[in-house]
Amino acid sequence: MPRIVLPDGYGLNYITAGDVHQPALLFVHGYLSHHGVWKRTIAALKDHFFCVAPDLLGFGDSEKPKAPVYGIAQQAQRLVQLADALGLEHFGLVGHSMGGQVALCAAAMLVPERVTQVVSVAGVVSGRLQPKTARTGTQMRLAASLPFVYAWTRRFCHVPALAYAQFGSWFYDVRSLPFYAWGEDRWRAMQPGCAYPNWAAWQAIAQLNLAPYLGDLTMPVLAMFGQQDAVVPLSDGEMLARRARRGQLVTFERCGHFPMYEAWEMYWAALCAFLTPKGCS
Repeated sequence: MPRIVLPDGYGLNYITAGDVHQPALLFVHGYLSHHGVWKRTIAALKDHFFCVAPDLLGFGDSEKPKAPVYGIAQQAQRLVQLADALGLEHFGLVGHSMGGQVALCAAAMLVPERVTQVVSVAGVVSGRLQPKTARTGTQMRLAASLPFVYAWTRRFCHVPALAYAQFGSWFYDVRSLPFYAWGEDRWRAMQPGCAYPNWAAWQAIAQLNLAPYLGDLTMPVLAMFGQQDAVVPLSDGEMLARRARRGQLVTFERCGHFPMYEAWEMYWAALCAFLTPKGCS
């Protein structure tokens, strides 16, 4: 997996797929996540786009410093620096959850002239999450100060009953998905070295409300949300579609925070229609 050292001195890992001469798409994973959440999406798009999916600083295989470097704008700036290093003058952005917040920050506040389109998959806009996520914040605060709690919790992420209790809010019906299908997601959420980044990133999400900047989005914008998302409120997607100048919203019934897992066919149809109007296979 390639790694690039960015101007702030930290190493960022990423993957690429497709022809570099095709239009570029940068895929940005969400909180507690990693580049692998886009595996199926990238496999379906690599014949049409040059796809780049980093592990944000603090997550996946990228560096995990114990330093105040996890602000949303800081992560967005690193995303732009990665595009610079790869020679991408223009690019589209596809972000999930916190990654949607990072993508929108880059598109609205940093380099709007370079962003061709934005897809926000259950993406954070207001900085406010659903009330059910409060327990996650408490757990991450404890884990950052008491490492043994984090290590103890990590031991049980592959026990079905405990994993359902820990991560069940991710999905509309967690038991409808094969347990192995989201095994790496559980591991990455609790992998060693992430205790501090997880807590710092949790705080960063709440510190940026993008609502005042949405009117500055002039490129096409698509918000995709599960109607039963228990993590990011559907109202964030509604606001994004309403305030962006060329915004639209697609929702999926019986779907939670991961449409790419729970509603693949509908998710793929909406994504394909938005990104490639001439169609893709």
